[in-house]
Amino acid sequence: MNSGFDLASITARAAGLFAGFDLLDAAVPLLEAAGWDGRTESVGDPGGLGRCYERGIEPALRHARGIHYTPLPIARGLVRSALGPPSDDGGAVRVGDQACGSGAFLVAAADELSSRGAPPDAIVAEQLFGADLDPNAVSIARIEIALWSARVAGRVLIVPEDHLVAADALSGDGAGPWGGRPGPLDVVVGNPPFGAQLKGGTVRDRDTQQLLAHRLGVGALGYADTSALFLLRAVDLVAPGGRVALILPTSVAAAKSAGPIRAALADRARITDVWIGGDDVGFDAAVAVWAPILQKTGQAPATTPIEVRRSHGVVFAPLDPVEVDVDASSWAPLLQGRHRTPAARTAPGAGAVDDPEGSVASVASVSAGFRRHFYGLVPFVHDDPAAAPDTPALVTTGAIDPCHHRVDRPVRFAGRSMQRPVVDVAALAADRALDDWVRSLSVPKVLIASQGRVLEAIVDATGSLVPSTPVIAVVPDADADVDIWHLAAAISSPFASLRLHDEAGGTGMDGKGCRVTAGFVGALPLPTDRVAWDEAADAARQATEASARDDATTWADQLDRLGAALVGRHDHGDVLGWWNQQRPQWRGARLLNR
Repeated sequence: MNSGFDLASITARAAGLFAGFDLLDAAVPLLEAAGWDGRTESVGDPGGLGRCYERGIEPALRHARGIHYTPLPIARGLVRSALGPPSDDGGAVRVGDQACGSGAFLVAAADELSSRGAPPDAIVAEQLFGADLDPNAVSIARIEIALWSARVAGRVLIVPEDHLVAADALSGDGAGPWGGRPGPLDVVVGNPPFGAQLKGGTVRDRDTQQLLAHRLGVGALGYADTSALFLLRAVDLVAPGGRVALILPTSVAAAKSAGPIRAALADRARITDVWIGGDDVGFDAAVAVWAPILQKTGQAPATTPIEVRRSHGVVFAPLDPVEVDVDASSWAPLLQGRHRTPAARTAPGAGAVDDPEGSVASVASVSAGFRRHFYGLVPFVHDDPAAAPDTPALVTTGAIDPCHHRVDRPVRFAGRSMQRPVVDVAALAADRALDDWVRSLSVPKVLIASQGRVLEAIVDATGSLVPSTPVIAVVPDADADVDIWHLAAAISSPFASLRLHDEAGGTGMDGKGCRVTAGFVGALPLPTDRVAWDEAADAARQATEASARDDATTWADQLDRLGAALVGRHDHGDVLGWWNQQRPQWRGARLLNR
């Protein structure tokens, strides 16, 4: 892989480090194999080669390859968690990393194995196995391990060539990138490449999809993130009883696209621990991260709830364990933030019974549009801060708060920033399919943000708002005995948000919120207490009217009223208090055309 970066400065830095240990002569063959040009750079600190290399890789290439190297404290914590308590065999275990980059996890494993009594010679010669697509990164990993041995043993020890290889860990058969040389590993750790499959340079082509599905033993991969494939392959690489700990984007926990991977894992391993990332972990990726720790079982999934230990942040601070049924539908309950959500899961009076005849989809159409709608609208959307209030306006997820259409900040759409994005609906006639879709939504409706810590919905009473995919639109059926305010109240119910956390907790971009899908919204049960529902609907209407006149106090009071009406006497787990803490506070309004 061409990194677009000259390794000369990194090898010169490494030479300076070896010189500091008075071991440069012994390291010369290693450095020359990595492209060393003979220069030696004086270095004060003993590390940082991987970070230097990462900073030099072109951003576009880093994104396409999903390259986000791991801070050493995180690697150490995950290695320690994956190895578990020290055992009688000391440190005689074999550790692999399928996407080792510059070797952070391998160095962390060497440190941990050494602390458990394994001799440095055995660690380097017999116990570390790494692979990466980037041969330059593999060279740096080899140097980092040699520097570790210089620091710990006072000698330059070099990993065997066939233990640290430039290879694609997802290709080939079940023997792994090392050609079956080590046999089944005891532990696989790492931070595999992230690769969303909806758009961009990380998308796999159809032939690759089919080939990987066959190799991994799943029927279809769909849009599963690339990191999920590495998780499944890792479980195949360890012996029965072996353990796996990989950093993943939180979307893998609950995204429907990762369902086949979760189902396959359920037949092969069980989750014993979870590490939840946070804002302070120093991980250079624009997504929230977590790491499940699995133990290979080779037997059917447990039919009873299991207790999973949890930790958080750069210091792996312990969290409350969770006792959950972990199945393929969702691992989201494992990611419910630093504290458990309330225990109550049903509200008899508010109607939380799963009945298709009493769901949102039974009285309304629910849709989120498709990629063609998002891109199709691009040429018809322009910025017009002076547009009249009834001008068809584009609504994005970021502009939706509970019962509050935010206009206090610019909107981002298709890479552009706009004060007030409006849609030229007259010009849509040039695209018949797009025009039909917009017209079908030019009616009173409820619009729902595609992610958040609670369900966030606004009412478009005039039908003048155009949802930008993936905003979810709910249009009541003509013969339904409910209106848009009733639907907004049912969707905004605290119990609906609690249900969302059960199914998709931690899958939002910030790792604390949830992704929302049209299928989830359609399946939400309708309240059965009509008196309470009517009151909540009136509260939704009054909260919306208050937000339109910039009345933050009344807006908040009416949301409180909405939640209290639908929770009522069934607040067994302080659901209302939890919901009040989770929902966004008033974030202001910069009302236009006032």
